[in-house]
Amino acid sequence: MIGKKERSLWKDQLGHIGPGFERLEGYVFYATLYGESPELIKDEIHFGGDTKFPSRQLDKMFRKIAWQAVVGHPSSGVKDENGDGLRDAGKATENESTPVN
Repeated sequence: MIGKKERSLWKDQLGHIGPGFERLEGYVFYATLYGESPELIKDEIHFGGDTKFPSRQLDKMFRKIAWQAVVGHPSSGVKDENGDGLRDAGKATENESTPVN
């Protein structure tokens, strides 16, 4: 029991992330690598373990938070100005190199 709660996003008192944050972390990697919002993943993702925690509602929120974090951070190189959940094509950021003709 962490923080006097039966359920926690933490695995232990040392600060290791539990099943919730592992999903959030994975969604951030997915969004950054593929330039697509995890919210657009239609199929249910089976992570194993307790299928009731985190809840579907919390999982949905993690997907949204991950995309917002990635597009909101200039170092990610991911922009979504039209809000379609996909990386904007042809938009180079400060951290990406621009092709030389």
